[in-house]
Amino acid sequence: MEKGTGLLKRAYLVLRWPVVLVALGLSVVFFLTGLLSSLGYQGTTNLRAVPEQDSLWTGFKPDTTGHPFAWKNDNSPTINDGIVNFDKRLIRFLGYLKNDKNINCGWDRGHEFLELDIKSENGALSDLTVPPNKTRPASTLFRGVGVRISKADYIKCTIKPRDQANPKCAEANLPLKFRNPISIPLGSTENAKITPEVYDSVNCKVTCAMDYYQDDTTDAIGADTKKPNYLSTVTTWAKNPGDFDYDQITEKVREAAIFKTALLTYELMNTDEKGCENKSKENLGSNRLIPTTTILPNWIVMKLGDSWDVMKTAANAKFPFGFQKNSPLASLTVDPLLNEKGLHINY
Repeated sequence: MEKGTGLLKRAYLVLRWPVVLVALGLSVVFFLTGLLSSLGYQGTTNLRAVPEQDSLWTGFKPDTTGHPFAWKNDNSPTINDGIVNFDKRLIRFLGYLKNDKNINCGWDRGHEFLELDIKSENGALSDLTVPPNKTRPASTLFRGVGVRISKADYIKCTIKPRDQANPKCAEANLPLKFRNPISIPLGSTENAKITPEVYDSVNCKVTCAMDYYQDDTTDAIGADTKKPNYLSTVTTWAKNPGDFDYDQITEKVREAAIFKTALLTYELMNTDEKGCENKSKENLGSNRLIPTTTILPNWIVMKLGDSWDVMKTAANAKFPFGFQKNSPLASLTVDPLLNEKGLHINY
């Protein structure tokens, strides 16, 4: 008995430290894995929920007028036991997008209209591309940490007589708003469906611009006639459609969608800079609002051409923890399954 006990004791003395070291090593691996996940290395983080009565939510939630936000197909976040299933970082970031800005933040205006899509076609599971050897992850839209911007702002058109000396335009003798402003779809198919309406093109001329009515539109006032100023970085990433004839609307609305996607991408990558979301200082640490993941539709990336590589280079300096270079899931990327769904962002 004593001999057997001695053998066990010697085995214990030999093996105890290797066992302790292995256990310690596994603990460190699990800790680091959990830490990376909490920071978003896997492409997402945990929900930071907000109470229904919190001023952050009550001051944000879209109303029936759609200014500036509207839920696509009226699908709004669920509310359970007084808690809104929509991340407070999304609320802050989207609230920032509607505000006028310093031009260094992308442009000197706020977005006039953003259609927000929070519905995943696969319900609780992601509807983004998943590699064949990977398990389909939980949907960030379903979990409340993601949103898609499916439409952004407006193209606005003005109608006026072709010949001021002999005006025969059926609308009026003075320049007026033409029809309703055209919201800009970021999805390829819906964008391509926008075509010119019939009007008296013999006697009338219709011209359009992104975000504003030309100055001589008599029934447009205030911000409606204010031409935005865009940061030169954004205008080198994507072409500004400028002022154009209404008959070019099919082509120009696609240019506008590409430009708006590039603008939104610049805004979100620079939202934490001093003077942008926070007027007095940088957003640091847990206050950072740059989304963990930003995914552009493939059709837009194809149209961006070389600018896409320039945007990814800029993202290297913006996304925290080197995610642009080191994470296969986080930071700025592209997905063909978003072609009809718009710009995807999530925390």
